[in-house]
Amino acid sequence: MKSSSYILVMAFNKMVYEPDDTLYARLNLLYFIFDWVKARFFFEDGKDAEEIHKELNEIEKKLKELRKNYRFIYDQDFELSHKARLKFEQELDEIRFRIINIVENFELLDESVVSEFFFGGSKR
Repeated sequence: MKSSSYILVMAFNKMVYEPDDTLYARLNLLYFIFDWVKARFFFEDGKDAEEIHKELNEIEKKLKELRKNYRFIYDQDFELSHKARLKFEQELDEIRFRIINIVENFELLDESVVSEFFFGGSKR
């Protein structure tokens, strides 16, 4: 298994099974996952690559916007920031979906990779 695949599984595992992190931590984790996905396609070229590079650039732009617009109050005062926090979370959800869509469509993680991570060996 490629080390990048193992790292992606670990990051997705944290996102799924430890979702109670702060919004800031979740944003950073999503950015971390994005960087690994983007690195996978960095040297790709051709017509298909143009499409994926365009999608990755759009995702990166959204991630940068979220980082720029993040306010610590989102994680400190839920009552005061609930509307802004909800909007922020919805934007995180949209980006996460787009990244997962790329991971799925390009089979960056297959069953054997996930199985090896969770069970320490090949598919059982």
